[in-house]
Amino acid sequence: MKYLKKFFEDLEEAQEEVAQAQSEGDMSACVEACKKCAEICKRCAEECASNDNEECAKNCTECALLCELCATACDSGSTRMKDICELCLDCCKDCVESCDDCGSETCTECSAACNTCIEECMKCLEDM
Repeated sequence: MKYLKKFFEDLEEAQEEVAQAQSEGDMSACVEACKKCAEICKRCAEECASNDNEECAKNCTECALLCELCATACDSGSTRMKDICELCLDCCKDCVESCDDCGSETCTECSAACNTCIEECMKCLEDM
């Protein structure tokens, strides 16, 4: 019984260390990239909506929401962060495509932020 108790104590300690490592260090670049991307995507969505570019506005709005979720999930060490990060990466790719088609100055900035977010999410996914 003593060994079983020790096993579970060690397991719990290892899980805490993994969660801490994921929420620090390498994850911080991903979290910051996601936060910045979300901020720029919100601004881009507003501009595209006011210019009647509904497709781009929709993609930017979705991207902003998923980037915020990804930043929160990675920051907290969520058990679903890998799934959320993959979804964020896919959404950022869609956003880049629509922003590149739109071509406004804000869309160019948004596309660049999304590309940075894609790079950082890919790095994080490699480490998970």
